[in-house]
Amino acid sequence: MDPTYLSQMVNGKVNWVNSSYFPALVTALGLKAEQVRELKPGVFIEIPAPTSTRPGSPASTAHPLSAGAQGYRAPPAEPPIPDALREAVETFGQQPEFAPLREPRWVRYLANIPFRRTPATPGEWLAVYVSRRDEVDPPESERD
Repeated sequence: MDPTYLSQMVNGKVNWVNSSYFPALVTALGLKAEQVRELKPGVFIEIPAPTSTRPGSPASTAHPLSAGAQGYRAPPAEPPIPDALREAVETFGQQPEFAPLREPRWVRYLANIPFRRTPATPGEWLAVYVSRRDEVDPPESERD
């Protein structure tokens, strides 16, 4: 849900009872059927039961207003850094002309490139870095 829209609902600028988010809000707020009918008479809404009641399961321990209950998810884990890329950073990153290769943003950028064939040696990773560095970090004279 858009944070701006949520803010408008909280401040009474949007009638959330008539919004398309009403069913999700009923679930997130944990409203009972009587409360829903009081807010919106004549509405037919099915309030789902938790999917699991085992102790320690997310459904049984999640607070209705928790981030998970509101649909937020943790970002996917970063891909592992290939050993050859680590070695390229250690070997070539010490040289002034390749110093940016030591920056975490460059390591993440290179590790996230979808290759048909992933570079297998430090030299191949250096070649990828050299071929892309001017696109990502143009020389000072070209930035203006």
